[in-house]
Amino acid sequence: MKNKNGFTLIEVLASIAIMLLIVTIATTSILSLTRKNSKEQYQSYLDQFIANAKLYVNDHKPLVNNIIDKETCYKITLKDLLNFNFIDEIPKNPITKKEFDPESGIAVKKNSEGIFSYLYIENKDYLSMCLTEEQIKEEENYNQENEDKYKDNSGANIPVLADGMFPVIYDEATGKWLKASDTEKWYDYDNQWWANAVTVTKSSRETYKNAEALTEIKMEDINTMWVWIPRFKYKIPSNVGSNVEIASPPEIDIVFETHTRNTGANINYDGVAQEAYYTHPAFRDGSKVYKETPYDQSGWDKELTGFWVGKFITGGTTSTPLIKPDITILSKQNIATQFQTALKFAGGTLAKNGGTVTFSGNDTYGLNNKVDTHSMKNIEWGAIAYLSQSKYGKMGNSNFTGANKEVYLNNSYKKYTGRSAGTFGDEGITCIENGSYTYDGNLISSGGTQKELLKGTGASSTGTIYGVYDMVGIEQTVMLNTNNSSGNKYNNSGFNGNTFWNGEVYEEYTEGYDFPNLKYYDLYEINYKSLTASVTKDNTILGDAIYETQKWYGDYPYYYFVKDYPFFRRGGSCNSGTTVSKQFGIFLTGNPTDGSNSFSSGFRAVLIP
Repeated sequence: MKNKNGFTLIEVLASIAIMLLIVTIATTSILSLTRKNSKEQYQSYLDQFIANAKLYVNDHKPLVNNIIDKETCYKITLKDLLNFNFIDEIPKNPITKKEFDPESGIAVKKNSEGIFSYLYIENKDYLSMCLTEEQIKEEENYNQENEDKYKDNSGANIPVLADGMFPVIYDEATGKWLKASDTEKWYDYDNQWWANAVTVTKSSRETYKNAEALTEIKMEDINTMWVWIPRFKYKIPSNVGSNVEIASPPEIDIVFETHTRNTGANINYDGVAQEAYYTHPAFRDGSKVYKETPYDQSGWDKELTGFWVGKFITGGTTSTPLIKPDITILSKQNIATQFQTALKFAGGTLAKNGGTVTFSGNDTYGLNNKVDTHSMKNIEWGAIAYLSQSKYGKMGNSNFTGANKEVYLNNSYKKYTGRSAGTFGDEGITCIENGSYTYDGNLISSGGTQKELLKGTGASSTGTIYGVYDMVGIEQTVMLNTNNSSGNKYNNSGFNGNTFWNGEVYEEYTEGYDFPNLKYYDLYEINYKSLTASVTKDNTILGDAIYETQKWYGDYPYYYFVKDYPFFRRGGSCNSGTTVSKQFGIFLTGNPTDGSNSFSSGFRAVLIP
């Protein structure tokens, strides 16, 4: 029904429906246009980021973070663009209405023709773009091989056990080492529990191989003990190369890296602190050397997930070396003989007089020729020292405070392995024949009737029984050499090369072994004619615990390299009647040596699985 002055109900409802339809269409059009504009603005931002990244590559290439594989693949974060004024601010994402993640950015890759491609990666896993097909396959195989194995929450790479190695845990209640299962918890880096493994005698090997988990592995059956050092990148927040005695050095910020992915930076720095993480060169492929900086002038012949280091300094004999506690060190060897001895754990070769000498890995240890053993390099010492100074090492151990964060001294002048003074290496401690405590805290003067675990474990890199011992107080030669020199005219290392006297070439030594492959030693090329040269960031390798950490804990700094003495010893030597001074410590910057025989110096073995 229709009245004179209005509309019928049906007409009113129809009008409302039409209006709603118009509004809906309009709203939909507006929203569609808004979304389109947001997407266009989003793409505009990405185009702007990429354009600025191209400028960044041209202007700041030496400062680009996260370089992979000789600068063929890396990432430029939005934070980088902001810091170098390529953008004024981190804008909001027009789609999510939230600020773009400052750590996201542009993945940059260079193909075989040298052409760069740029891709904005909003998440942080930009490295997947950088991996080659071979690397992707390697990661897939690694993940499959370790699918059922135990992995802690720290992010540390799963330890790679070589044939003949048994994972072990320590039973504090009984003081025994027990066989562990690699599928159950046997390490926890967040709690200073570094992975430990052992090899055993040939006569006991099958017994332990078939034994159940938690079976005791008797110390008399153990012939070597090893600690896993996982791949990591590091950042030192303060006091870098300060050349000032520091009683309480900073914690080194360490992040474990996945598999062999290099997520660290390749930038040089001149200040007192680092702004970026560096993948430690001990784990890097040493053939990938960056010429712009001294970084990465060391490394191995491939990228490493980690390496095993001898838990104690090497003892035993030249023919049958041992790595275990409470034995005297193997000394009176020149460096070439030390290297040969380390080869005997798994076998190896050295060149001599135009031929090759083979050092067979005997069946004493059960290690096969798929692994590589060698005497420790200086850069590997640095990796252990840095990990010790992190939250994963003694620095992060809440059982130790103040000055006791420093790794305790082995104060045995008879050079027994695993001994401890029960305190750090400060003034006033006297070196005694057998030391004060065993590695597991037995007071030696009490005949083992008194035990204080922390007095012994304080001498390890973790403050726990799972760390690396003998880093302080037993001097050990590392494979560091300047200019491929053999030594001085009176004594040499046993390796062929020039000998020196008073900084000048004397004559070439040719009766020994040729230097091994460069992966086995750190070469410091220092061209000078004077007797000494000061330690600087330009004549050391970042990560070697020489320049960056000099005078930390007051550890004595030898501020020179000497042509006549082209090798280094680390840790300091506790000799008979010595009253300890500041010359001892894990950050002692190196005591030059000619590489000849020494009663007080030993060496430590490293195993690459």
